[in-house]
Amino acid sequence: MNISKFITGIVIAAMLFPGGSVPLYAANEPAGAEPASEKSNLLNSTTVERHWVYNELAAFKQLMLPVILSNSTTEKNKNVLKQYIFNEAQLDEAILIDHWAFLLGEVLQLPIEKKDQLLAMYAYGLSTGDGIKREDAVGGLFKLLTFDFLSGQISAAELEPANVLKDVDSISERQRVLVRKVYCEGILDATVKDMFRPGDPLMVAEAVSMLYRVMEKYDIDLSDTVNKNDALNPQQHWADREFETAINEVNEKAERIKGVQQIIRKTGADGSVSLLDSAITIDKWNELLLYILELEKTKYEKDFLEAYTYGLTRDKYITRASAAAGMVKLLHAAELVEWRDATEEEKAAAASYFTDYAKVWDQSKFSIAFAEGLIKGYENCSFRPEQPLTNGEALALMLRIIDKYN
Repeated sequence: MNISKFITGIVIAAMLFPGGSVPLYAANEPAGAEPASEKSNLLNSTTVERHWVYNELAAFKQLMLPVILSNSTTEKNKNVLKQYIFNEAQLDEAILIDHWAFLLGEVLQLPIEKKDQLLAMYAYGLSTGDGIKREDAVGGLFKLLTFDFLSGQISAAELEPANVLKDVDSISERQRVLVRKVYCEGILDATVKDMFRPGDPLMVAEAVSMLYRVMEKYDIDLSDTVNKNDALNPQQHWADREFETAINEVNEKAERIKGVQQIIRKTGADGSVSLLDSAITIDKWNELLLYILELEKTKYEKDFLEAYTYGLTRDKYITRASAAAGMVKLLHAAELVEWRDATEEEKAAAASYFTDYAKVWDQSKFSIAFAEGLIKGYENCSFRPEQPLTNGEALALMLRIIDKYN
């Protein structure tokens, strides 16, 4: 028997049953034991069927051991694992969104500087109350997997195997393709045969099953990442780590704001009010979006990206409506806003707020920009969609993007 695996198993058991005995079985019968035949009858009469996720849970516990042993994992999160995720009494309970988000962050090794932003979008942003529906959990999981493990490109042919799901048409349009893709990757939970149950809440057991399969399929080893984080400062208090993270985020935002300001004031560095009230050139608008959304890091070609800046005007400038629509398209490309059309509720909200909504040419993207809190209009609730975008308005848009997504 592999000694390291044996010791690991003992450590896990000791941590999961603190203060209690760890069940170990000797090869020989203890003195005074009942005859084997009587013991067999007793076991047959009292055997309890194991939970369907039993084997995957046992393997998942071992894979998550580095998190349990890590100095950088808070006691609160260690207790989440021990008391809720590894606790067999909780397996058939709906997983809390806080616990799901924590697991995603650890299992997928999300970068510290972007973890909160990504989880806000692809976990908390998809939640329903304190939990999350199965289709939304899977859709968010897919989005996070595209950062390191999966391509975001999906062809119709590769989705064919998912047609075995009898309730595929019950999956919402925004998640249907993503759920089908995850099915074809073989990482849906073990309960999925020919039914997915998209609207059901995600259970703890189902979360364990999926994340275990993700770790196995993509060969995720948490020990390297956890050890690296601990080595940075193993004695550092968790509160100090959170403080440093907050400071780094503030500094990063400050640098990006300076970069925006430099682009805005490239011509006319006198800082005058007239500069901010003048129309922004399409060259400058394109440069701003490329910089703030880091579009050079995306998978899209330059011509595709410029179709949503230069391609939306025949002038040296761009209208407010065209700028808003193109900006949302590029937020999609940067994967900060999900590729989608506005919902009827979002359209209705924008229509009821702006007095000149009917004059907006791309009402879907405009409504998404409003729903995301990026556009506000004038005091009289007009938007003036055909008016050229000014330097000051472009600056305000960039600051809102930094505040919301950075």
